[in-house]
Amino acid sequence: MRNIPPIDSSYIGDAETLIFSSGPFWDLEAVFGVLKGVVSTHALYIGGMAEDPTFERIGDHSEAVRVDFFSSLIDFSSLLDVFFASHDPYSLTLDRRYASTIFYFMPHHLAQASERIERMNKDHPGVQTSIYPVTASYSAETHNQKHYLFQSRLLSAEFHEIYKTRENIINSTAAARVNGILGGAWSESLYDEISLCGLSPESEKYLKERLSDNMNKEKAQNHEIY
Repeated sequence: MRNIPPIDSSYIGDAETLIFSSGPFWDLEAVFGVLKGVVSTHALYIGGMAEDPTFERIGDHSEAVRVDFFSSLIDFSSLLDVFFASHDPYSLTLDRRYASTIFYFMPHHLAQASERIERMNKDHPGVQTSIYPVTASYSAETHNQKHYLFQSRLLSAEFHEIYKTRENIINSTAAARVNGILGGAWSESLYDEISLCGLSPESEKYLKERLSDNMNKEKAQNHEIY
């Protein structure tokens, strides 16, 4: 049995929580999972009235991701930057499943999100993002959590060796980071944090190569845009 990775034991304390919706939760979980200061991510359904939604019968809910984070390491403004960069907040989405929405617990998060959207509308009117207080939410199915990690037979096997159960993997910081890399996301801090995820040297090498590929692809896309 392996020890719990250092990255998990380094994120201990009271975290703040926000919930974001803007598209498939597989991708959104990857985007937020790579950020230094994010403790964990969790795919869920929220925003509707239907009880016990599922992936196949989502009803009037949205696919969303709960983000637990330490504001001393990453502030809400930075999370908003990542959220708005992850999709087009000006696109009108008729499908509630993928509506651009911020769900908040704390009043100061409402104030900050409202101020950001107000500024965006002044520069470019037509932001479609909504802000709501958190209501009843439903955890997505286990097989919809950390989707990209569990597509990798070798890496998921390593995580099972460390955590023993899929539930423990899903809640870990290390899994959030690795799932994000495999999902195509990246951040500068990841190069240092990969070595804290408790994986084999071969897996670390592979993940650093994937991380470099993710970074180069994003820079190439940005170059094409501008």
